[in-house]
Amino acid sequence: MKLHLLRLILCLLSTPVVHAGFNLPCADHGTQNGEEPDGAPRFYKIHQSKSGQYTIKPQTKSIGIQNQKIFKLIIEDLQFTTYKCWDRYKNLTGFDIELMTHVIGLAGYSYIQFVPVTWEDITVDNEKQLSLLFQLNQGLGDAVSAGMSITDERKKHVSMIGPIYKAGKKLMSRKDNIRVSTMKMELLNLPSNDYQKLAGLRVLVQSGTIRSDFFKELSLLQPELIEYGKLIGNQVHWSGNTQKLLVVETEADTLETYTNNKMVGLVYGIEFDLVMVDTGSMSSLISTGLLGENADLEIVTGNLGADPQLGFVFGLGDGVSFRKNDSRISQFTKIIAKSINQGFVDHLVEKWFQDDNAADPTWAKSY
Repeated sequence: MKLHLLRLILCLLSTPVVHAGFNLPCADHGTQNGEEPDGAPRFYKIHQSKSGQYTIKPQTKSIGIQNQKIFKLIIEDLQFTTYKCWDRYKNLTGFDIELMTHVIGLAGYSYIQFVPVTWEDITVDNEKQLSLLFQLNQGLGDAVSAGMSITDERKKHVSMIGPIYKAGKKLMSRKDNIRVSTMKMELLNLPSNDYQKLAGLRVLVQSGTIRSDFFKELSLLQPELIEYGKLIGNQVHWSGNTQKLLVVETEADTLETYTNNKMVGLVYGIEFDLVMVDTGSMSSLISTGLLGENADLEIVTGNLGADPQLGFVFGLGDGVSFRKNDSRISQFTKIIAKSINQGFVDHLVEKWFQDDNAADPTWAKSY
């Protein structure tokens, strides 16, 4: 009896633990370029529990599975986000992963394959397009869910269901930044206060995003406030005018590297004070320490996306994108609307972002 029990214990200890579902928090946000950990699966089987919740289990092989049962979901391969991350068993988890597993399961699919794509502007027929949407139209996946705001520009290329969730947009700085700390109380009242409070600071922003669009719109509203630094080679050229807000646009990997380095050091020869972040995703990373041990970073402004003068540049809120001629749009619209009406989306927003759901859900009430 004792020998049998010992064998059983040894067997259990030698059996690899496979996590299924979404009960574990983020443990890995990817490498420098948002790449998944070595050995992380992209292919999962969808399971429905007795309570009706849909979860996923990793699958090592897709041989013999009919294609019509597989839903390919394009996601963003960006680092530092709780829209998409990996748990300690290297399984995908996060807001987009849990939401779309639920939605795709309700649509009758048994398997889901995640397709990470780099978020970048590309030029097609002399027109700028977002890489994720271009790849969707090229047939790389069935849909895109990547915390992507619904905008008129994006709706030219795809059909977007939503809005589902609208993250606030705030500016983040280091706690020990003297230039910021001396005006912290004034900055926290933005956007109620005048944006002139930003004069003399330096902000690094990802190009080709609604964040960079915000500063373009702000420069039209207050042209005397903003100076754009010109990147020549690997150096920023600017006037040195400390009465203006210096804005420098950069690619995603540069911004991620700076954030990963806890906003310490020079970028293009400049020491920056601020970066713009999504409040839900970034705030939860800061509060849980996942942005890096002793990161010493903090949110220093109010929700700039709530400004009626400039908030519209952030779109209506996040949406799920399908090809325009996709016959499944009606089915998925009804499922997503039902998920909003039943409070499932609010539950996920609180779970992953600890944020208010700022999107207008009125559209979902008609379903």
